[in-house]
Amino acid sequence: MVLAHDHSISPRFSRQLKELEKKTCQHACNMIVSC
Repeated sequence: MVLAHDHSISPRFSRQLKELEKKTCQHACNMIVSC
């Protein structure tokens, strides 16, 4: 994401974004494995 490289973003939002990416990735992995 372009937003992740924006230094004006607060650390808290950046952390939330990372968590969201992690969940999305994990969800995608689960879907791939379950297929």
